[in-house]
Amino acid sequence: MLNPMTGAVKLRLSSILKQRKLKQIDLATLTKLSENTISDLTGNAVRQIRLDTIARLCDALSIQPGDLLEYTPDSEPEKPGTT
Repeated sequence: MLNPMTGAVKLRLSSILKQRKLKQIDLATLTKLSENTISDLTGNAVRQIRLDTIARLCDALSIQPGDLLEYTPDSEPEKPGTT
């Protein structure tokens, strides 16, 4: 059974765009993804993302998938004896 208190995975797309001074509409044009999709991705308003979407983003931004994702572990320490 999965632990309900797991960490979170977020997309770093918004910060990547800021670093590169790219607008969402520019990325939409480069990736051929809709502006709504790019907006959802930059706002982390998605629960899942297709592998071909990740590939398009990586191609357009010349990055690796790991550059796109950020993992934050759960901040609560595990209780003794619950392993």
